[in-house]
Amino acid sequence: FNWISEKGGIDSYEMFKTFNCGVGLVLCVEQNNAEKIINYLNDNGETAWLIGEVVENNKKSKVQLK
Repeated sequence: FNWISEKGGIDSYEMFKTFNCGVGLVLCVEQNNAEKIINYLNDNGETAWLIGEVVENNKKSKVQLK
């Protein structure tokens, strides 16, 4: 990312606008294991946090954002 920015003379704003710099990896785990897994990852040098949950959806929409 930095190499492309430097070699291409592209400012940070344009880099973040162009490249998807989202959350990275997403793990879907059972709710009762979530805190343990988050703590394990954080204790081992990663930055992990809870971002949502999978819920049953009986509506026509396939994705439900809250």
